[in-house]
Amino acid sequence: MARLESACQNCSAPVAAGAVFCEKCGAPAASGPQDKQSAGINILSFLIPLIGIGLFFV
Repeated sequence: MARLESACQNCSAPVAAGAVFCEKCGAPAASGPQDKQSAGINILSFLIPLIGIGLFFV
């Protein structure tokens, strides 16, 4: 059996370490450093085209 990391925030079922979704209810597992990294990438992917458009009109 896998090592348990935490409980699901939705249904309180045990969630295995490294799981993305709860096996019982399908809710996303608790957010980790992966979410913070993707937030930074989302911000950059929004700002880079805006900078390009601004430079195009200058």
